[in-house]
Amino acid sequence: MAFISESTGQSVAANTETLVYDGAANGGVPNATGGVLIGLFASNIGSLTANVDFYKRVGASSTASDNIYIIRNAPVPVGSTLEVVSAKIVLNHTDKIYINTDQANTIQATASLLENS
Repeated sequence: MAFISESTGQSVAANTETLVYDGAANGGVPNATGGVLIGLFASNIGSLTANVDFYKRVGASSTASDNIYIIRNAPVPVGSTLEVVSAKIVLNHTDKIYINTDQANTIQATASLLENS
C-alpha cells in the first residue's frame, strides 16, 4: 500500500459549484481506493471579500441536499488565504470535494491529499 501525494489548484467562478477533487477519477492515480485530505485552501486574489463553501458528497450523490459541509459561508478577505482543513479528512474512492463562492474570479482553491494506490 503506497500513498501518492496529489495537489490541485484552480480558479472558481461565482455562484457555480466547482469540482475540486473527484475520487472516482482517482486524481490521476490508477486504482486508487480512497485517500486522506491533508490540506484545503481558498486564496483571495481579487479585490472583494468572498464567502466560500467547501463540501463533499459521498458516493454517487449528485444533489445539493447530499452536501456534507467542511466549511460554510466563510469570508476570505482580499489578499488572504483561508486554511479550511486543520485535521485530516478520510475520503472514499467515490467522494467528491466541491467549492462555491459568491465572487467571480476571486478565489483559487487548492486541495492536497494522499491517495491509496
